[in-house]
Order: sequence, then structure tokens, then C-alpha cells
Amino acid sequence: MSRNAVAALLLLALFLTAWFALSPVTALLYLATALATAVIVLGLNIQWGYGGLFNAGVLGFVALGGYAVVLVSIPPVPEALDAGGSGLLSAAIKLGVTMVAIYALARLHAFLPNSLLRGAQILVGIAGYIWLKGELDLTIRAIETAATADPSMRGFVGGLGLPVLLGWAVGGVLAGVIAWFIGKITLGLRSDYLAIATLGIAEIIRTFLKNADWLTRGTLTVSPIDWPVPTPRDVNALLDRGGGDYSVAWLDIASEQAGTALSRIMFIAVSAAILIALVLLLERALASPWGRMMHSIRDNDTAAAAMGKDVVKRQLEVFVLGAVLMGLGGAMLTSLNTLFDPSAYLPPRYTFLIWAMLIVGGSGNNLGAVFGAIFIYLLWEMSEPISQFLFLNGAAVLQAMFEGWEPPSDLEGRASQMRVIVIGLALLVTMRFAPRGVLPERQGLRKR
Repeated sequence: MSRNAVAALLLLALFLTAWFALSPVTALLYLATALATAVIVLGLNIQWGYGGLFNAGVLGFVALGGYAVVLVSIPPVPEALDAGGSGLLSAAIKLGVTMVAIYALARLHAFLPNSLLRGAQILVGIAGYIWLKGELDLTIRAIETAATADPSMRGFVGGLGLPVLLGWAVGGVLAGVIAWFIGKITLGLRSDYLAIATLGIAEIIRTFLKNADWLTRGTLTVSPIDWPVPTPRDVNALLDRGGGDYSVAWLDIASEQAGTALSRIMFIAVSAAILIALVLLLERALASPWGRMMHSIRDNDTAAAAMGKDVVKRQLEVFVLGAVLMGLGGAMLTSLNTLFDPSAYLPPRYTFLIWAMLIVGGSGNNLGAVFGAIFIYLLWEMSEPISQFLFLNGAAVLQAMFEGWEPPSDLEGRASQMRVIVIGLALLVTMRFAPRGVLPERQGLRKR
């Protein structure tokens, strides 16, 4: 409890520093982003902390979740659907037929040798690809050349125009489905090969989303994306119609920022409710026989297999469950940013930083994962303005002390690079003084 209290006070101190040193609306934005990121870190904790699976492709599942929000909430482009809608439906049917054929062949393992079965599945996959590709290419070309009433939507098929909260749910489902296919292929590999495979698959997903202009608009980005609560623009417009001074003096929020702050507080409330529900459910799962079984598989999969446990099947379960949370968190982040940009999904931000959060917080502990996500994200965001302040003031002091000394012209650029150094120092300090994380996994069997 003392560790939990110290961790909570540390997060409060960081948040208050951002509140007073930067601005209240900036601090609220940081907190909203940190809570969405915490959902992603919980997913990684399920995979690594529960199952011992080293996933180096977190980025791919986060990007899939972000795209799901576009697919569900963005309105469709009628002209593009008229030009290529029937072709997309036909291509989806052909893809479904191919997948069913591959699955049907897998059910014949009792009658055919494995080598022959694998060869037949590969041949069916190649034939299905050839069958699908010709029509899909023609459909994409028709969509990209269709004239649209809105020139900015040219070459883009759009989405379904449904509520954004449904997009969050679809983001988790889509990431989970893709994770199931990936897991069926990669979970038989050794841990180092699994890391390489997931890293490569994440890059394939990122490259596809970046180049599928008709589906994601590629580098042109998709915006605006709705919030599940009124956006800052909506709240500001409502307050402007009401008139009067809406400043909150005791919170140091000016009238012109009140709407933005209120909207972000509502988003934080929704994100916090989701995060709390997930933590409670995962804690209950961890205290169940299933959770103890997963710990036994993580610690010694050979002994677990000798006791009759289906190790690969259980690992597939935690891999898919973790990916579902990664997709959900990715959808939340995309909605918060009101923008989907495939080029913004970079490994340092969506893989390295996520792993740093879990290591610092404590692998195997859900509260540790949440703490690490919020702590490292606040540290990541605040290190640049604080470094810039220290650099500029330090340069002024040196100029006063040493006549003729001139500071480097790229101080602001150097300040932005301090993020990596600060996170690296946080990792080093944690590994030296708390090698199992600030809030480490509790030892011993849990009881319901």
C-alpha cells in the first residue's frame, strides 16, 4: 500500500506540475492521452506479464484500432461507393471463400499428412490471391478516379458513418481477429523469433495503411474524427451562445479555455471508466484458476505441458486478448487526436515507449502497468518544455558570465531530443533500484 500511495503522489505531482507550469488545458490533454495509452500498456501486460510473450509489434495493433475508428465513424463517400462498392463486396466474398477453404483443409489433418496439407493450403491461398487481385485492382482504380462533390475526399471510399464508440469496440475486435491469425502462425516460434515476426508484421500493417490511399487516405490523413462526448469546438460554441464569463478562477482556467477544459474532462471521465473496468476484470481473471494457469505457463511452459495444459492454445488466448486492448487503446487515441495519420505510427512512440512504460511500472501488475503508462507519458511530454526552459535560461546565464560566448542556434531542437534521454534515464534508474518495476508483481498465488 505504501508503494501504491507513493506512486499515486508521484503522478499527482507530475500532473500538477504540468497544470501550473504549462496550462490546465494542456495538462488535461496529457492526462487524457495517458489514460488511452494505459489501455494499450494493459494489453501488453496481458501478453508479457501474464503469458511471457514478447510482442515487438505493438504498433501494428494500435494502428489497426485507429483505422477502425475511421472505418466506422467517418461518413461514406457516395461517389466512391457508386464506382467501386459492388467490386469491394465481390472482393470480400472471394476473400471469405478463400479463408473458408483454407480452414476446411485444416480440418482434414486426421486424413492427410501435414506436409501435403500445408502445401494444399498454400496453393489455395495463392489461387485465392490471383482470383481476388484482378477485380480488386480494377475496383481501387475506379474509386481513386471517381469525381466527388468534395475534392478533398477524392479517391477515398470513406466509412460507415456510425457512432464513434462503436468504432472503439470494432478497433478491439479488428486487432483481436488479426492477432488470432498472427498467433496461429507465430506462437509456435521461439521467443526471439516471435519478437522478430511480430515486428515484421507490424511494419507490414503500417506500410499497408500508409499506402492504401483509397482505404485510409494514406499520408493525406483523415479528419475530423468524432469524440464520444462533445468536442471542444461544440462546448465552446454552446458556451458562446449562453454568453457570460465561464472562467474558473480557482482552477486557473480562463473563460476562453473553459469549453476545451470541460470537453477534455468529459473525455477523461469516459477513458477512466473504461480503464477502471478493465483493471477490475483483469484482476478478477488473474485471481482465477485461469490466471494461475497462465502464470505457470509463463514461468515453465514445459512443466505446464507435462501437466496436460494446452500451452499454445492458452498463449493464443492471451495474445488475442492483449491485442484487443491494444486496438481499443489505439482507437481511443485516434479519436482523441481527431486525426488518423498512418505516417504518425512510428516504432519509438508505439512500441519502444509502450515497453518502457510496462518495465518502469511493473510487469505482471495491472496497477503497475497503469502507473507506468501515466508516469512515462507525462515525463515524455513534459521533458521537452522543461528542457527548453532550462537550456534557454542556462544559455542566458552563460552569456552573462562569459563575454563573447554564443549559444548554439538549435537549442529548441536539442530540447526536443531530451525526451529520449529522460526516458532512458528513467529506465536505468528503475532497473537499478527497482528491477521488477515501481509496482512489481505480487508474489504467491492469489485467491478469489
